[in-house]
Amino acid sequence: MGANFLIMEDKFIKDESGKYIVRNLQYTQSGVDCEIQHSEWGWIPFTATENDCESYGRAVYAQLVNEHAADIAPLDTQLIAEQERMAARSKRDALLAKSDWTVLPDSPLTTAKKTEWKTYRQALRDISLQEGFPNTITWPTMPV
Repeated sequence: MGANFLIMEDKFIKDESGKYIVRNLQYTQSGVDCEIQHSEWGWIPFTATENDCESYGRAVYAQLVNEHAADIAPLDTQLIAEQERMAARSKRDALLAKSDWTVLPDSPLTTAKKTEWKTYRQALRDISLQEGFPNTITWPTMPV
Protein backbone atom coordinates (compact mmCIF):
# COMPACT_ATOMS: atom_id res chain seq x y z
CA MET A 1 0.00 0.00 0.00
CA GLY A 2 2.79 2.44 0.87
CA ALA A 3 4.44 1.84 -2.50
CA ASN A 4 1.26 2.91 -4.30
CA PHE A 5 1.22 6.15 -2.36
CA LEU A 6 4.86 6.80 -3.21
CA ILE A 7 4.07 6.23 -6.87
CA MET A 8 1.13 8.61 -6.53
CA GLU A 9 3.32 11.25 -4.93
CA ASP A 10 5.81 11.04 -7.78
CA LYS A 11 2.98 11.76 -10.21
CA PHE A 12 1.78 14.92 -8.48
CA ILE A 13 2.64 17.85 -10.71
CA LYS A 14 4.83 20.59 -9.26
CA ASP A 15 5.49 24.05 -10.64
CA GLU A 16 8.92 25.36 -11.58
CA SER A 17 9.67 26.22 -7.93
CA GLY A 18 8.89 22.65 -6.80
CA LYS A 19 5.50 23.43 -5.25
CA TYR A 20 2.50 21.17 -5.70
CA ILE A 21 -0.17 22.59 -8.01
CA VAL A 22 -3.43 22.82 -6.06
CA ARG A 23 -6.86 24.45 -6.29
CA ASN A 24 -10.22 24.65 -4.50
CA LEU A 25 -8.81 24.93 -1.00
CA GLN A 26 -11.15 24.61 2.01
CA TYR A 27 -10.46 24.19 5.70
CA THR A 28 -12.04 21.10 7.29
CA GLN A 29 -12.17 19.97 10.89
CA SER A 30 -9.04 17.87 10.34
CA GLY A 31 -7.01 19.85 7.82
CA VAL A 32 -7.42 21.29 4.34
CA ASP A 33 -9.35 19.77 1.45
CA CYS A 34 -8.10 20.60 -2.01
CA GLU A 35 -7.61 19.24 -5.47
CA ILE A 36 -4.07 18.42 -6.47
CA GLN A 37 -2.93 18.01 -10.05
CA HIS A 38 -1.85 14.48 -10.97
CA SER A 39 0.03 13.66 -14.17
CA GLU A 40 -2.19 10.69 -15.07
CA TRP A 41 -5.52 11.39 -13.39
CA GLY A 42 -5.79 15.16 -13.69
CA TRP A 43 -7.26 16.98 -10.71
CA ILE A 44 -7.87 14.63 -7.79
CA PRO A 45 -9.37 15.35 -4.36
CA PHE A 46 -6.82 15.44 -1.55
CA THR A 47 -7.08 16.09 2.18
CA ALA A 48 -3.89 17.50 3.62
CA THR A 49 -3.36 17.23 7.37
CA GLU A 50 -0.65 18.44 9.69
CA ASN A 51 -0.21 14.94 11.13
CA ASP A 52 -0.58 12.96 7.90
CA CYS A 53 1.04 9.52 8.10
CA GLU A 54 2.79 10.21 4.78
CA SER A 55 5.53 12.84 4.56
CA TYR A 56 4.17 14.25 1.29
CA GLY A 57 0.77 14.76 2.95
CA ARG A 58 2.44 16.83 5.65
CA ALA A 59 4.41 18.68 2.96
CA VAL A 60 1.25 19.54 1.02
CA TYR A 61 -0.41 20.72 4.25
CA ALA A 62 2.58 22.93 5.12
CA GLN A 63 2.58 24.40 1.63
CA LEU A 64 -1.13 25.15 1.80
CA VAL A 65 -1.16 26.86 5.19
CA ASN A 66 2.15 28.69 4.69
CA GLU A 67 1.78 29.85 1.10
CA HIS A 68 -1.92 29.71 0.27
CA ALA A 69 -3.52 30.71 3.59
CA ALA A 70 -5.37 33.65 2.02
CA ASP A 71 -6.81 31.33 -0.65
CA ILE A 72 -8.21 28.71 1.74
CA ALA A 73 -11.96 29.00 2.22
CA PRO A 74 -12.90 29.08 5.90
CA LEU A 75 -14.38 26.14 7.70
CA ASP A 76 -18.11 26.06 6.98
CA THR A 77 -19.35 25.82 10.55
CA GLN A 78 -23.00 26.13 9.52
CA LEU A 79 -22.65 23.12 7.23
CA ILE A 80 -20.93 21.11 9.95
CA ALA A 81 -23.65 22.03 12.47
CA GLU A 82 -26.35 20.98 10.01
CA GLN A 83 -24.56 17.68 9.36
CA GLU A 84 -24.40 17.06 13.13
CA ARG A 85 -28.13 17.81 13.47
CA MET A 86 -28.90 15.46 10.58
CA ALA A 87 -26.74 12.69 12.10
CA ALA A 88 -28.49 13.01 15.46
CA ARG A 89 -31.93 12.93 13.84
CA SER A 90 -30.93 9.95 11.73
CA LYS A 91 -29.89 8.03 14.86
CA ARG A 92 -33.13 9.07 16.55
CA ASP A 93 -35.17 7.95 13.54
CA ALA A 94 -33.41 4.57 13.52
CA LEU A 95 -34.13 4.07 17.23
CA LEU A 96 -37.77 4.99 16.67
CA ALA A 97 -38.06 2.56 13.75
CA LYS A 98 -36.43 -0.17 15.82
CA SER A 99 -39.08 0.29 18.48
CA ASP A 100 -42.16 0.73 16.26
CA TRP A 101 -43.36 -2.76 17.09
CA THR A 102 -43.79 -1.81 20.76
CA VAL A 103 -46.75 0.51 20.10
CA LEU A 104 -48.66 -1.64 17.63
CA PRO A 105 -52.09 -2.85 18.76
CA ASP A 106 -51.02 -6.51 18.54
CA SER A 107 -47.78 -5.99 20.48
CA PRO A 108 -47.26 -8.73 23.08
CA LEU A 109 -46.22 -6.18 25.71
CA THR A 110 -48.16 -5.49 28.87
CA THR A 111 -49.87 -2.13 29.27
CA ALA A 112 -47.15 -1.04 31.72
CA LYS A 113 -44.37 -1.98 29.27
CA LYS A 114 -46.16 -0.20 26.41
CA THR A 115 -46.26 2.92 28.60
CA GLU A 116 -42.49 2.63 29.21
CA TRP A 117 -41.88 2.34 25.48
CA LYS A 118 -44.17 5.29 24.69
CA THR A 119 -42.26 7.41 27.21
CA TYR A 120 -38.96 6.32 25.66
CA ARG A 121 -40.19 7.09 22.15
CA GLN A 122 -41.41 10.54 23.21
CA ALA A 123 -38.01 11.25 24.77
CA LEU A 124 -36.42 10.32 21.44
CA ARG A 125 -38.71 12.72 19.61
CA ASP A 126 -37.74 15.47 22.07
CA ILE A 127 -33.94 15.18 21.74
CA SER A 128 -33.79 18.22 19.48
CA LEU A 129 -35.30 20.28 22.32
CA GLN A 130 -32.42 19.48 24.67
CA GLU A 131 -30.03 22.27 25.57
CA GLY A 132 -26.80 21.75 23.64
CA PHE A 133 -28.39 19.76 20.78
CA PRO A 134 -26.78 18.39 18.63
CA ASN A 135 -23.38 18.60 20.33
CA THR A 136 -24.47 17.11 23.64
CA ILE A 137 -27.38 14.72 23.69
CA THR A 138 -28.60 12.69 26.62
CA TRP A 139 -30.07 9.67 24.89
CA PRO A 140 -32.95 8.02 26.72
CA THR A 141 -32.41 4.48 27.99
CA MET A 142 -34.23 1.85 25.99
CA PRO A 143 -36.67 -0.17 28.13
CA VAL A 144 -35.89 -3.83 28.64
